[in-house]
Amino acid sequence: MNSEPISILIVEDQELIRLGLRLSFQRQEGFVVVGEAADGLSAIKKAIELRPQLAIVDIGLPGLNGIEAGRRIKASLPATKVLILTLKDDDDSILDALHAGADGYCLKDISQEDLSEAISRIVDGHFWIQPRLGRRLGAAFVKQSAGAVEGETLTSRKREILEILTRKLSVAEIGQLLSFTEKEMEEQFAPSQSEAGSADAKPQGKQSSGPRLFVGTVFAGRYRIDKFVGQGGMGRVYQATHLMMDRKVALKLLHPQFIDDRKLVKKFHQESKSASLLNHPNIVTIFDFGVSDDDIPYLVMDFIEGCGLDVILRESGRLSLTEFYEIFSAVLAGLNEAHENGIVHCDLKPSNIVVERTARGSRVKIVDFGLARIQPVGKGLQFRSTDAFEIVGSPLYMSPEQCKGEALDQRTDIYSLGCVMYEALCGQPAFNGSTPMVVFMKQVEEMPPPITREMLGYEPPQALVDMIFTALRKAPSERTMTALEMRQVLAALSGEKFGKTTL
Repeated sequence: MNSEPISILIVEDQELIRLGLRLSFQRQEGFVVVGEAADGLSAIKKAIELRPQLAIVDIGLPGLNGIEAGRRIKASLPATKVLILTLKDDDDSILDALHAGADGYCLKDISQEDLSEAISRIVDGHFWIQPRLGRRLGAAFVKQSAGAVEGETLTSRKREILEILTRKLSVAEIGQLLSFTEKEMEEQFAPSQSEAGSADAKPQGKQSSGPRLFVGTVFAGRYRIDKFVGQGGMGRVYQATHLMMDRKVALKLLHPQFIDDRKLVKKFHQESKSASLLNHPNIVTIFDFGVSDDDIPYLVMDFIEGCGLDVILRESGRLSLTEFYEIFSAVLAGLNEAHENGIVHCDLKPSNIVVERTARGSRVKIVDFGLARIQPVGKGLQFRSTDAFEIVGSPLYMSPEQCKGEALDQRTDIYSLGCVMYEALCGQPAFNGSTPMVVFMKQVEEMPPPITREMLGYEPPQALVDMIFTALRKAPSERTMTALEMRQVLAALSGEKFGKTTL
């Protein structure tokens, strides 16, 4: 139990249940109820206002349901844990809650003792699911493995739940949850030899270099897997701890299906090499990369306790001018550092701008140099994309020359950032369409709608509008402003003293 009481927000539409929970926590040391909410939208507002360590959330809330409310709470407050407390024990509800990032799931018939234990484990960083739900999964797993046709068998939904649990729990914890012996765990979860590129799921503390890692295993001899974070087009990302440095890190592994693809492996190595050359507070730090004993390419970077700009825009619609200046001043500082070192990102978009809210303001970092190409300093401005990455990227933010597969330089990043700035200011993409091809055509041929008072609800600063539309010029030669010059414009508009770095 923590020395300080665990602060709890109760989110439940039934007043009697809220009262019962509040009274039960009042009778126990180590817990304090800091607030209550009876619907999803109120829960989000209360969570942002009170910043509890944990929110207990019912699913069946009026208006916004508890799963979506929990998702938004996690997006706004990554440090706040969410425990689902519900009457729903169906697979769909459990799976939806897991996908939404819930840190625990239990039913309302849980005892107060078990609920208190669950809360303590979740706040300590563990995932928790009510044991009898786990035993039901285990029974279905055994029936499926034995070829049973009667009773509850392992449906695709249950299989997906188990897959997610293997990312959140250690092998020992999974065995305990499913009521499996150690031998049964080895039999049920060891991959077959025919599964190319897969690795043995070994008990906690033993080595594992495979593409799918269990919580508690050690990768490359020094990184303990703490949590599965997510995956992108090229790889899986885990939260891990550097055992010798006791440092929280993000570990990225290339997807196993790509290991034999030389071009993709080269691109993955390029991300490692290009980003590791940069040392700037607004660029994610890459401090280790290599290939495991099982030939799995990996890279290790700082773990950021924040969320993507895409999440912020999805929740708020658009940024205020103050937020805009703060976030993009930081982005431009990092981008200028990359460009001065001859590195072009090539995939700037909201999800690759991570924002961490701190007491001192927003800490902003550019992440994922997966498409970055190194431009030799002093060797000319351009390189050919034909031998770099063909036409890849994110259509909503791709420059005209990128859409056409032409030569690229730093000015492609200026255009992409212009698209991001337009969306962050206006609350809508600069270009949109029913298919990627329609968006490609608009990127090449059209200018976005003008930024007006009617669109924003206030008169936009003309210097800001001019800067964004200069960045969105179709011809690279007409994008006359560098990242440094754009940052100087923002500094002048915000009235802040211009410096080299920002939070």
